[in-house]
Amino acid sequence: MPAASQATTYWDQLLQPVAEALRQSRGRPCLTGLHGSTTAFALALLAKERQKLSCLIATASDEEAERLHDDLQFFYTLLGLSPEPLTLFPEWEILPYEATPPHVELIAQRMRTLQRLVGTGSAPRGRTSGTSADRGPV
Repeated sequence: MPAASQATTYWDQLLQPVAEALRQSRGRPCLTGLHGSTTAFALALLAKERQKLSCLIATASDEEAERLHDDLQFFYTLLGLSPEPLTLFPEWEILPYEATPPHVELIAQRMRTLQRLVGTGSAPRGRTSGTSADRGPV
């Protein structure tokens, strides 16, 4: 048996309780203790099994959100999934009391993400940073 399929089998067994909870829509499945790219790998494996499932992933910072987004795109492609449903909802990058408006591209990206969440029959898998400056309605 090739090493890659052994690793996938190991992860499938490890993630079985979380996948089962998602399948039965019971409780709040939680992944903790994962470091680096293993978080994205585990989420991609779960997404492969439940491709119609939408989820929102909150991170501690915008940098962490961007890193996770990049990792998810890599693992989706590696596992044969389309990375197209993945979307990023960036933080404002300004403080609430600053008079400077956010950059136009940042506003556009946030609007595209929100449009995809409410404009389609099923919401795409998305994630956001959970900073205090993030005032978004997600």
